[in-house]
Amino acid sequence: MQRPDLGGFGGAWDWWLGFSEWGRSSVIYIEEHLRFGDSRAAVVIEADPIYVAAYTDELDCVAMLKFEPSEISLSELKVGQKLVTINTYDFTPGLGSDLHPGPGATGRFVNFHPLIADFLTDDGEPLCERKQTIGKDEWRRAFELGKEYRRLYPSMFRPGRAVHSFHATSDLTHKPTS
Repeated sequence: MQRPDLGGFGGAWDWWLGFSEWGRSSVIYIEEHLRFGDSRAAVVIEADPIYVAAYTDELDCVAMLKFEPSEISLSELKVGQKLVTINTYDFTPGLGSDLHPGPGATGRFVNFHPLIADFLTDDGEPLCERKQTIGKDEWRRAFELGKEYRRLYPSMFRPGRAVHSFHATSDLTHKPTS
């Protein structure tokens, strides 16, 4: 794992102590997530501050992740840069309040937990292989949905840190702009 600190202070503390809210180490949870999750397109929408659109084909939508400049080097990122999100899914009742499923949603899940693999692993070969499995149409859809999401919901996002990216911020009262 490249950046256990992307779990925030709590994630770093869990990493050091070896436990988490999932009943096992945050590091083990993240490693399992990266190993067994669903690889999908993620695209940098803004580089300063850092917003990444993480796409899921299961809901045909994006979750907008915001990273603090101290978490990711700004020199590494450019608008439109292709990244990989590794998603796991949730089917408990109640849609993720920040998600807006598209016409291609399967209906199997109501929420997802995106982790940006590029920021969490230094194992380049498997990451490169996963990127190659994602088609051009999916990269394009992720970027377009991400740009539209930022236009309609400029104050809505999920914290990008791995242990926090399952939930949106509490500022969900923002009405879409026209």
